[in-house]
Amino acid sequence: MTISAVLGAVALFAVSAPADTLVLAPNDDQVLKYKTTSETTIDVDALPEPLEISSVNVSEIKIEVTRGGFRFTSTVVESSTEASEMITAQGELPSALGSVMETLYDPQGRVVKSEIVKMPEGEGMQFDMMLNGMKRAKGDSMMGLVLPKDSVSAGDSWKEKVLAPPIPGNEEREDMEVEYTFKSIEEKGGVRLAVILAESSFAGSGEAESPIGAMDIDIESKTEQTFWVDMKTGLIHKIS
Repeated sequence: MTISAVLGAVALFAVSAPADTLVLAPNDDQVLKYKTTSETTIDVDALPEPLEISSVNVSEIKIEVTRGGFRFTSTVVESSTEASEMITAQGELPSALGSVMETLYDPQGRVVKSEIVKMPEGEGMQFDMMLNGMKRAKGDSMMGLVLPKDSVSAGDSWKEKVLAPPIPGNEEREDMEVEYTFKSIEEKGGVRLAVILAESSFAGSGEAESPIGAMDIDIESKTEQTFWVDMKTGLIHKIS
């Protein structure tokens, strides 16, 4: 065999390597439990130090297979919030405990319809911010992930338009572009996991009430997230 023939064989093997189809395909009546943490820092020019809010929520999610999609019923079973003293001095911090949300997803993981069927109780700026964070609109992604329309192999990338995060005082949510890269495949406990990197940037503005009155909010963010996704069900195992 000549050298050129060997190179040709290698090239043919690389082209014919099988691609993977990553779609949301969970089992009917499957139950999941997710723990989510969030940290928010608000810089206010008139204050000597930033305002900080952190929260931890544990949700149980029951999945129902529907025609052309999947209904996720999520119940918050544990919830805790901590914040800067200037925020806690304004009253009790809000809690999402006991709230229930139903969200219908398509096979790519995009929100088709979502509603809070059992509202948490509360009022004030902190409650409004928490509520904005809970709401999902048509076009939102599943925890920041939109699966590819076509089959992909490790190393492939795809771009998707998703709704930008909600900003207090700004009802208009803009589109932002997210680039996803299928980095590799890992195996954990017999489950094959696709490792997917998501990269995005966003800038926006709004207005919110604060302990010292109304304040303008300007947000600039650049985000990198890594998802570990079950290649059989399309469900997220972990985000970092």
